[in-house]
Amino acid sequence: MTLLGALTLTAGCSSADGTPQGTYDPRPRSRQEVEKEVGDLSSRALGLTRINGKVTEGGPAVSPCGTSEEKKGLRSVRHVWSVYGVDHDALGQGMRSLAAQLPANGWKVMKNGPNPHTKAKTPEVFAVHETTRTQLEASWMDGSDGGEELINFSVYSECFKDTDPE
Repeated sequence: MTLLGALTLTAGCSSADGTPQGTYDPRPRSRQEVEKEVGDLSSRALGLTRINGKVTEGGPAVSPCGTSEEKKGLRSVRHVWSVYGVDHDALGQGMRSLAAQLPANGWKVMKNGPNPHTKAKTPEVFAVHETTRTQLEASWMDGSDGGEELINFSVYSECFKDTDPE
């Protein structure tokens, strides 16, 4: 999960749709508006899995987009969570359902395939919400590394200029 976290931190301010870096002009937005947007999209993603499992606590969080001078003052909202407590077959079906349902729910699936970072090469899905540009990463961690079987989600916004007062 460390690699996924690192990818999230670096990818949160880039464009997953292939737009060359440097061409994105972050919009002024309210941090609260973006937190709600990311939270709502996270909840909908869980619904698309059709899994009735346990979900880790915590909600969307605001963080800086980076340390470079060009990204100074820019923020991103990220919601990292997992669904667990169900059997192997339910998680597999959940990943298949998520990938199949995303396009009909406004997401462009950028990757739906094996995760090279798991022993079992379990599926991972990367998608971009076509209206909000929010990005989603879902990886099925199959427990082969000794951990609990789960699907790890990272849902994050593009960088934005925070209009909320500090």
